[in-house]
Amino acid sequence: MSRRLLILLPLLISFGGCSKEEVQEAISQRVEQADALTSRVVERVQAEAGMSGNSQFTVDGDASTKRCFWEIIPTETDQSQTLRICNYNATVPESFPSYLFLAPCDVSSTVGLAGKSFQGTLFLQKESDGPLWYTEVGETVTLTISQVDASGITATIDGASVSCTTDDQSHSLSASFRCVEVTQ
Repeated sequence: MSRRLLILLPLLISFGGCSKEEVQEAISQRVEQADALTSRVVERVQAEAGMSGNSQFTVDGDASTKRCFWEIIPTETDQSQTLRICNYNATVPESFPSYLFLAPCDVSSTVGLAGKSFQGTLFLQKESDGPLWYTEVGETVTLTISQVDASGITATIDGASVSCTTDDQSHSLSASFRCVEVTQ
């Protein structure tokens, strides 16, 4: 017997004198509640088990996230790829602080990432309506991957220079990432 049916069984018994529409509406509401609860439980278990990664940033104060995903995105020519690190993916919506790191990558497997450094662009926004820290066009930050294991990668950015949308000054940024691989 499915979990949904077990959750709905007491509800069905208690609605003996209701119309078909009322019962269907009550069932629909219970299914939505069960789905929402299941999603929250899965997200919490993943976060507590370290299955969704994390990141910390220092630039004009500190910011951290409970999510960090990485993937190597192939290009159409298959001669080069792009390393992407961010706190959202196709199944996890963007939340704030939000960031995106993109870099050309000549590595095609997880094993080849260990000890490598990548020159790329970085965008960081701490709040949805807040300023954006970013690498200027033609400039890069260096991300170094220090560890690769079965649960993900560990990487850092140390003393990078980034600009901010609120002023014309250079800001020093450092970051650490514990990322899990994006699964399709």
